[in-house]
Amino acid sequence: MPTSYFIRRLFLAFILFSSPLLVLAQAKANLPPALGSAVKSLITILSDNHTVASSPHLLRTVSLNDGEPDDYALVSFTLSYFDGGNEYFNYLAAFKRSDTPDSKTQRSRYRLIAAVPVGGKAWRSVDFNHLRYTDGRIEFDTKEYRDNEPFCCPSKPAKAVYMLDRLSLKEIKTD
Repeated sequence: MPTSYFIRRLFLAFILFSSPLLVLAQAKANLPPALGSAVKSLITILSDNHTVASSPHLLRTVSLNDGEPDDYALVSFTLSYFDGGNEYFNYLAAFKRSDTPDSKTQRSRYRLIAAVPVGGKAWRSVDFNHLRYTDGRIEFDTKEYRDNEPFCCPSKPAKAVYMLDRLSLKEIKTD
């Protein structure tokens, strides 16, 4: 077999395995398989051919009703390099777990409730590490840009507050 054939195959494999969607599929995330599949579909819809997706993270599961099992999953991910540019957006997505398992796999199913950008370059940085949830209210720390501050380094402490209900995820202004 000629060496050039091997090199072409190796190059093709590199291109295929470095595409954003395949990188996402290979990323180690803390998502159950059914939720991971739903998140992958969402990221595919939001992406273009140049987009790079971070590994999605399950922030936590929550319930809208006290005393009931957690049936909503809050997931974060970042999308970068739209149209080959250097911008990025942080997303918060809410998925509802279905009571009816998938007929083929018998796994739980997840339905997208909402996905919203919650931060990004030239907007604000987001810290999901200390996410707080109470009665549908989701709160997390952010840093916003001061006047004349470079896009790399927002420094003004702030917080973002969102409300989750059965059909939406909406930001609540706290100023």
